[in-house]
Amino acid sequence: DVPAEYEMNIIKDQIIQCVVILNANIITYNDRPATLVTLKDITLRKRQEEELKIHRDRLEELVEERTSELKAEIWERKKAQNLLEEMATHDTLTGLSNRILFQAQFKSLLELPSEQKVPLALLFIDLDGFKKINVTFGHDCGDIVLKIVAKRLLSSVRASDTVSRLGGD
Repeated sequence: DVPAEYEMNIIKDQIIQCVVILNANIITYNDRPATLVTLKDITLRKRQEEELKIHRDRLEELVEERTSELKAEIWERKKAQNLLEEMATHDTLTGLSNRILFQAQFKSLLELPSEQKVPLALLFIDLDGFKKINVTFGHDCGDIVLKIVAKRLLSSVRASDTVSRLGGD
């Protein structure tokens, strides 16, 4: 006694004209079994479902595109933020930490609790006669000298040590 229900396309000239649901139920009519067939036109609903599917698919595409754009934008902003942080805390010529980073690191070491304190050494280096290099050979040559000195200092210390450029030379 389960009613049979079928969705059917009514086609004319290979074009769907309408979509119907056909229900077939066995009933008793005048004390005799009979089949009651009903048709329900669902063409409009089907068209609306198709339109909704098209719009949903397009929205999903737009969301995917925007998500990709936002990911790229976030990546660019993080990259810019990292660059700004690097520029704020490091000397652009030598790549060494600058005065700001040095002072922050030094302050944090001095503020360590006594049980965490470690031996500390501080060394200031001044390049005597450096101004003569800039005057005699030009600032480009002086920049090369500063880069070489920075590289040599970095190669002479442990990874946990800090080498900073606090001034002009």
